[in-house]
Amino acid sequence: MTAAGLIMLAAFLGFVAGSLAAMQRFGFGLAAAVLIDITLVRAIRLPPTERDEARRTPELMAPGARCSRCMAPASPLRAGERPAISPSS
Repeated sequence: MTAAGLIMLAAFLGFVAGSLAAMQRFGFGLAAAVLIDITLVRAIRLPPTERDEARRTPELMAPGARCSRCMAPASPLRAGERPAISPSS
């Protein structure tokens, strides 16, 4: 995650090295934003937030846990009832 930010930072610093003033300002602004994202958000703020979320929702963080929204809904058919159309037809 941070490697992608460093690659973006290098690309935007390439704009700063250019000769057009507008592109230099644009590149500097984007490079500053990515640098703030890499340092403050990803390196400092994200790990504690992930730990807090893991404590709040242990059932979702357990190995093999499944999200209830991701599970298939129960069949609307009664026990022993067959569908009107089979999937192989």
